[in-house]
This record gives sequence, structure tokens and C-alpha cells, in this order.
Amino acid sequence: MKIIKNNGIKLKRERGITLISLVVTIIVMIILSAIIVRAMNGLDVATETVNIVEQAYEQNKTEMEERITKINDDGRDIIDNPGVDSEIEYTAPDGTKPTADAPTVTPETTKLVVKCNQTDTGSGIVEIEYAIRKKGEREWSEWQTSNVFTNLESKTEYEVKTKAKDGMGNEKESTIKEAKTLEL
Repeated sequence: MKIIKNNGIKLKRERGITLISLVVTIIVMIILSAIIVRAMNGLDVATETVNIVEQAYEQNKTEMEERITKINDDGRDIIDNPGVDSEIEYTAPDGTKPTADAPTVTPETTKLVVKCNQTDTGSGIVEIEYAIRKKGEREWSEWQTSNVFTNLESKTEYEVKTKAKDGMGNEKESTIKEAKTLEL
């Protein structure tokens, strides 16, 4: 340590302390600069991460809408507005067949008018077919969609049946109903 007199005042001069404080100040400034730069880069990284998450969400949302559309292609209306938040309705598979209730027959002289009485509590009946045969015969006519059988013999006994198909493809034949055409 060196003591210098200046106008009668003694001054101490420590050379190392000034240099050390300067170096410490510079190191602190470098550390603070590094922290600030990392924080700014972190902000950019956070913004970029949010953008990536949003893109992933949109992509997954699109994929789910496509899957819902594929599910919807089987004939069930399960979504009202694809791409918009909406309620989803799921229709459980209908494993029940239509009932086997015998038809009602209105006879005329050369024709029979048949009314199907089969019902379905699941998906509802979507198709009805009709068949006829003379009483005592083994073979039935081919199924037809018309409920009227014409060109029949008068005063003759017949057997009729219906076949109902529901919205899920379940089919069932009715029990047989006997009917007799009227006399001329």
C-alpha cells in the first residue's frame, strides 16, 4: 500500500480493489445480459410452442371429424354440424326383429287386399313384402311389394303372409292368415 500526501491529506491507494470491482461489475453485466437474452428467446419459444399446440389441435379435430363422417356413412345421423361443437347422438344397434303379427285380409271376388300388422320398436319397419298360396299347397308365390293379389279364383281359400324388414336389416315373416275370396 502506498500513501500519498496531497495538501496535507493522506490518501490510500489500493490498486487491486479497483480492478477487481471492475471485473466483477463486467461479469455481473454479462450474466444479466445472458438472462435477458434467454428470457427473450424463451418468449419466442413459448409463442412457437403455443402455435405448434394449436396446429396439432386443429389437425386432430379434422381427423376426428373425418372419423365421425365415416361412422355417419352407415346411415345413422350422429352429428348435426361437422366442424362445429355440437351434440353427438349415438344410435345403438337394433338387434330386435319385427313382430310376427298376422296380416289383416279384405276379400273380394277375385282379389285379396292385405294389410301388414307387423311392428318394430327399434329402428322401425322400412320394407314390407307379401306372399300368397292356395290353402293346402306347399309352394308360396314369390315375394311382392304390392299388398293386392289379383286374378284369384272366386270362392277359394288362400293363405297369406307378410315379411317386414326394419331399418337395421332385421327381417321376420308374419304368421299365416287364411282368407277366402267372395262368391261371384
